[in-house]
Amino acid sequence: MAAEVHRRSAGRSRTGLMSSGLDAASVEGRDWSALFEALAPGGGAAHRPHFAPYADAPGRELARQVWMPELQRSLRPEFVDSEPEIENWPHTAWSKSDVQTWSEMVAAQLSGADALLLNLYPMHGARPGRHPRTAELLRRSRPALDLVSRQHPRGQRTLGVGLPFAQDAAVHVRARGGDLTELAVDPGPAAEFLLRLGVPVTAEPAPVQALFGQAAWAFGDPAVRALLAGGLLLDGTAAAILHRRGFGPSSG
Repeated sequence: MAAEVHRRSAGRSRTGLMSSGLDAASVEGRDWSALFEALAPGGGAAHRPHFAPYADAPGRELARQVWMPELQRSLRPEFVDSEPEIENWPHTAWSKSDVQTWSEMVAAQLSGADALLLNLYPMHGARPGRHPRTAELLRRSRPALDLVSRQHPRGQRTLGVGLPFAQDAAVHVRARGGDLTELAVDPGPAAEFLLRLGVPVTAEPAPVQALFGQAAWAFGDPAVRALLAGGLLLDGTAAAILHRRGFGPSSG
């Protein structure tokens, strides 16, 4: 399909991926590099990374808009453009505040986004001209967003506690036979815990890394030894798993 889009558009159009959460992608067995290679027969592809909530959310839930773009950045090849979507659902003027919309646009630019996909206007029988406040929000936001974009280009290095992630994590989970949600594993719980305490996180290797929950099954023995050679933050579940795997003396 991607090759046909490239051929019929004479290279003017690109195929893209609108991705779901990392846990769901792991359950479906996604190979991120292979998928993007398939989407880019002409040398380029686009990615709309899973990002912020569609409607207003309490402040304690907004950590996702920081760590989701960061983790997906580590899975995306250089030839793929990142284009997060700032969503508004249900499509009314009351679904999301200006403050949260602004914070999401800034977070996307801080992640090194190549473009922002804005879906902000009510879509049920009304033209954009009937919502001048939305246009004013975008008009006031643009200069600051351009400044952030210039100061945080793609390819920048991020600092913080490392969040190791294995794209095949779901394969290694020890399920109890309840339902498919048992297979959903990603670094989200560790990221949420740290960011709510004001601790930055990164998808890059770091002097201190965090491994929570069933994700501790996803790494082979050499990788675990490398993690334990530095600082490693564990929750109770991950610590019990490493002890069961024979790393108890090294993880105490």
